[in-house]
Amino acid sequence: MIETIKINNIALAKDIEIRFGKGLNVMTGETGAGKSLLMSSLMLGMGEKWDKNYMRKGEEKGSVSMSIKTDGSFADTLNLSEAGLQTEESYIHIKRDFNSEGKNRVFINCSPAPISILKKIGDRILDYHSQNSHQLLLNSDYQLELLDIYGMVDKKEYRKIYGDFTLIKNAFEAFTEKGKITAELAELYRYQLNEMEKAALKPGEESALEKELSIISNYSALAELSHESLNMLYDGDDSIFNKLARVSKTLGRIEEISGEKFDLKALESFCDAVSEIAAKIRNLGMESDFDENRQKKIENRLQDIYTIKKKYGPEMEDVKKKHAFLSDELRAYKSFEEEKKRIESKIDETMKRLLREAGALSKKRKIAAKKLAENTISELKEIGLEHSQLTVSFSGREPGENGTDSAQYMFSANKGEKPLPLKDVASGGEISRLMLALKTVFAEKDFTPVLIFDEIDTNIGGKTAVSVGKKLKELSKSHQVICITHLPQIAAMADTHFYIYKKIERERTCTQIKKLCYTEKVEEIARMLGGKTITSVTLEHAKELLKINGNA
Repeated sequence: MIETIKINNIALAKDIEIRFGKGLNVMTGETGAGKSLLMSSLMLGMGEKWDKNYMRKGEEKGSVSMSIKTDGSFADTLNLSEAGLQTEESYIHIKRDFNSEGKNRVFINCSPAPISILKKIGDRILDYHSQNSHQLLLNSDYQLELLDIYGMVDKKEYRKIYGDFTLIKNAFEAFTEKGKITAELAELYRYQLNEMEKAALKPGEESALEKELSIISNYSALAELSHESLNMLYDGDDSIFNKLARVSKTLGRIEEISGEKFDLKALESFCDAVSEIAAKIRNLGMESDFDENRQKKIENRLQDIYTIKKKYGPEMEDVKKKHAFLSDELRAYKSFEEEKKRIESKIDETMKRLLREAGALSKKRKIAAKKLAENTISELKEIGLEHSQLTVSFSGREPGENGTDSAQYMFSANKGEKPLPLKDVASGGEISRLMLALKTVFAEKDFTPVLIFDEIDTNIGGKTAVSVGKKLKELSKSHQVICITHLPQIAAMADTHFYIYKKIERERTCTQIKKLCYTEKVEEIARMLGGKTITSVTLEHAKELLKINGNA
């Protein structure tokens, strides 16, 4: 519970300290006295956004301090020590300093703390309801959350599976993001590799074919030159070979006549060399017989080689490197695809488990929805909505952390009217009472210790006002309730009654707050009953209201 709040230099509050009590704390006062200011200060103390316009005019600094009493188990759930903050066994002390420049600092148990920790505490400590804050009840996700709390729907197993599913899905997305090549690129690589392998290039093949093509292409010139060369060297009557043979024979006769010796073996060697050259020329002529089909075949093959080199070269060594690269990439892709299929299979398997568990949650929710609607309608009838109808409509959605259900509260406040989505049909006053009814139904299951109601009694009175007051009183048995009200019926039920008023000090208006004793309660309730003029009748009526509610 909130034990104390100190407000310094916030709007009209110069220096205020409020000590709240257990049970039902009621705040009353004339319009404009500063009741909403106090609610705003409470919310600032719980992490609401600071606006420098809140600062009291002419002041440079302001602050809100709060002391909150908790039990040990509740404090443990906040994990303050893990956030590096000092902890006390039964208290959380909060201070938030502000300045006129719009800056602020947070201290929790005397240690600096981030605003996120303060908001976390605020979310766990108090639940704030006002005419303007009931938008939360119109939110489908919040409606589902209320249903789960009421039905004690245990989402632990579902969330474990959902966590596994999210991890696997995120890992899969990261894995596919890292994938070296896409399926389309792999298809291109296969085509390119197949093109190279189909070409089946061989080392030295290109130069050999180019040489052969050169010979075939120059067949006529080659034949003529070969014939001429053979005639001069060997075949002609006046060929070099025949001349050498005649020279050798002549020298042999000279040796016989003169006895002089010549190196006839050298001439024989010359003849042998000429014969060899002639044979080679003759063979070249035989090999180079013109073959048009062979020429076309060579030209086509060379074109294939040139095409492959142009696409994947420019040199044969580059083609070999490209072939090796594509082979490695496709091997990696095959491994990638196998792993991808394995993860996809795991995702499918986990999704099936997730949907099975989500189905179990849905069944529990539908059972809880029926009971919640029945009990809430019963409470609504007691606070002036005798003909109200409430049902819960379900629709499916993609799996999320709370399952596959979307809940929509369908409401009608009037007899004979079909229930429609709450956001479309309920007035502010009806939503206030519906929230109050729900809070009453949830009293034993709601672990938020402090409930704040800011003028939820607007536009009601008489018997309905008494019923609303009784509900607030009932809630105050299991929660600390802080309520701003204009209704004497509710004020008379307070365990602690505060009066808020304005006072002029040193030509400045200040908001003040006073905890009322019994006599002061009587006077304030009489004022609320009859206006500015307090009569003996209104005083007696006020005493009667206090007596009826056990506060005499």
